[in-house]
Amino acid sequence: MRARIVHSDEMHKVDLISCVAFEVPWERPKAVEEKKEEKKTESNKPRDRWTWWLSEDGDAFCGCVGVLNLDVRFDGHIVSMGGVGGVATLPEHRRKGAIRVCMNAGLKKMYEDGDVFSVLYPFSRAYYRQFGYEDGASITRWTMPFASMKLPEVGGTMQLILPGDDLSPVHEVYNACAENWNLAAAPSRWLTRMDGQSWMKDKRYLYLWRDENGVPGGFMLFSKSDGVMNCTASFGLENALMFRDVRALVALLRFAKGFAADYESIRFDVPQGVRVQSLISEGNDVKGELYYNCMVRLVNVKRALELCRTEGEGSIVISVSDGILPENNGAWKVTFNPAGENLVEQTTEAPDVSMPVGELTQLLLGICAASDLPMMPRVQILNPSAPFSRIFLPKYCYISDLF
Repeated sequence: MRARIVHSDEMHKVDLISCVAFEVPWERPKAVEEKKEEKKTESNKPRDRWTWWLSEDGDAFCGCVGVLNLDVRFDGHIVSMGGVGGVATLPEHRRKGAIRVCMNAGLKKMYEDGDVFSVLYPFSRAYYRQFGYEDGASITRWTMPFASMKLPEVGGTMQLILPGDDLSPVHEVYNACAENWNLAAAPSRWLTRMDGQSWMKDKRYLYLWRDENGVPGGFMLFSKSDGVMNCTASFGLENALMFRDVRALVALLRFAKGFAADYESIRFDVPQGVRVQSLISEGNDVKGELYYNCMVRLVNVKRALELCRTEGEGSIVISVSDGILPENNGAWKVTFNPAGENLVEQTTEAPDVSMPVGELTQLLLGICAASDLPMMPRVQILNPSAPFSRIFLPKYCYISDLF
């Protein structure tokens, strides 16, 4: 079994594998006698940058993996990330390593291309742990009956945003929120795509809240689902509720409550660490469900250690094991630099802590922090007096883009 990059004229192979694996309609492609010249369109929208990997056994093509190149935020920096999607294998070739060769080749290419992280949405978390991925940050999905809310008047104005209207205020809210979220896309693909969409054809409605000074503070994009005002994202329907502060959230929820004649409750997601319980007056009917936002792994350990936020001065030696990317293996000495990039170098010094690449990913993104180390079974603390709390800091981590 081998893996290679798919050429542009071979995408029908990827389509076939995906259609069979996910049981969606497929038609044999028609022969193209003349290549049609692409229409030139003026657009400032970034195109999706996908690389597709194909696994082959002799002349038979077996499975495929897509890698999306995406810019994301990390501790105040913009870094490159490889988003894995479209993972599929033809049934007759399953459990023969078709995906493994694609994943291994894809991760090595990500490293060569300068990606710092890789993200995916798993069908099985146990399956992707074999490739070094670990759980991303959690989200809480709240379903709140309108009668359960305790909401003061906060002022400001609400505006219905129609297809074709200026979306820059909505982008402004997203960017204000996302600058505090590790892994947040820069810019958001789903929000950028809305520039050419008519979301109201799908009975989706977009409202923007501004404060008394006209500053955009929050927005909600929702559709109706069994009597629920659904502001959550799925692969088929990317809705959202985003707010810069609690005042914006209160304003959005108070506005939503005005729909009580047609909706019984509202459903929305908040990133790990964001508490909304103080807005609940009657909690018996409120539901808060915990989900994992994605799975994630470091692609370039050295670069992430250079860029990660630290506090104060000092140094620490971290031993890392990575079964796929040997460039990440070994003991890394990190000398903290609050004013700029940390100094990172491989060392023969005794490590203060030892861990797999997945756990280091969680710690550097802020999904886990120094206080979580005793509850991480694959982390071995070798020097309890090391300054773990200066490098393994709790942070917000949330990616709203699905791929």
